[in-house]
Amino acid sequence: MVCPMSQLLKSHIFLQQFAPSKYQALKLACLKLVEAGMVCPGYFHGMCRRELLSSTYLDNGIAVPHSVPDTRSEINYSGMIIIQFPRGVNWGNNDRTFLLCALAARGKEHLQMLSHLACSLDDTDLCRKLAVTEEVEHIYQSVTRLF
Repeated sequence: MVCPMSQLLKSHIFLQQFAPSKYQALKLACLKLVEAGMVCPGYFHGMCRRELLSSTYLDNGIAVPHSVPDTRSEINYSGMIIIQFPRGVNWGNNDRTFLLCALAARGKEHLQMLSHLACSLDDTDLCRKLAVTEEVEHIYQSVTRLF
């Protein structure tokens, strides 16, 4: 099985975005997933439900929202989009998200994707740079470097 992370497209990385709230950030992420053809619009409700169960904030300004298992039928194919919020988005619990990596995974691929992101983005200094970079290539290389 090929990890969807290895198929990340540069066109799925969005720089210099703004969202006034976590809800709006999730809405934007789902819109981008829909536009990419990865998911159907109903995926958004699953993302919100997942966030209510437990925060998808990881560390270092990174959030990895995804859906609950019963909305997997809304997924057309597995993949990920990355959205940069240079001003940050309040993710609750004094956590501020600067890079949102929204996942769409049909099976247990999300565990592989989460593990890869945790390894790729465990460097605090790197994450600070990615939060403000103006180069899609910088984010792309940082996320895909372990392949």
